[in-house]
Amino acid sequence: MYDINWIRANAAVFDRGLERRGLGPLSEKLLAIDARRRAAILSLNELQEKRNRASKEIGQAKAQRDEARAAALMAEVAALKDNIPAAEAAGREAQAELDGELAAIPNLPLDDVPDGPDETANVEYFGR
Repeated sequence: MYDINWIRANAAVFDRGLERRGLGPLSEKLLAIDARRRAAILSLNELQEKRNRASKEIGQAKAQRDEARAAALMAEVAALKDNIPAAEAAGREAQAELDGELAAIPNLPLDDVPDGPDETANVEYFGR
């Protein structure tokens, strides 16, 4: 299976290799799925960070006996906790889609492999 980081860094090489295999370019599609996956991870991290920050502020508000602020922060934390599973699911779905796409792609031919429509175009070497 391919590493999406390698594809991101070598999209043109990847697409040329697929073209040599008789396939169309896939880097744009794969990178779009990866962008969706990365956005879901970022969203999840931001939600968790906000939840953690608000949770700390609840303790501070209670220490200062500011019950109104503590109640508002608890409501915010509850709302954030409701959004976290959706962000986790979006990340898992994008990761599963990306993994499925990457696993279905055949190996790229090495540079010294001659191009040809099928195995009848193979060049045979005898001895070294």
